[in-house]
Amino acid sequence: MKNIKILATNMRLAFINRESVTIGVGRFTPEELRDGGIALKAFPDLLDALHLALPLLEDCAEDDCYKPGYVGKTLDKIKAAIEKAGETH
Repeated sequence: MKNIKILATNMRLAFINRESVTIGVGRFTPEELRDGGIALKAFPDLLDALHLALPLLEDCAEDDCYKPGYVGKTLDKIKAAIEKAGETH
């Protein structure tokens, strides 16, 4: 019950009073909370897009028309992002 009261207070402060709120160890503005919500909504689509791009980049990894190492570094970043996401979609 205590957590529900804290959540309700934070929502009132952020979205009615337009004040920053503390969540965990961070302090967030209403805009940051809104942007975080937007990012969460887009997360599954972004992860799907990374999965779609992966084989295309793997095909390009050995192509001489790209700067040496560039595609490999990009692949590493995409694979790390997918792993970090934990395949949660």
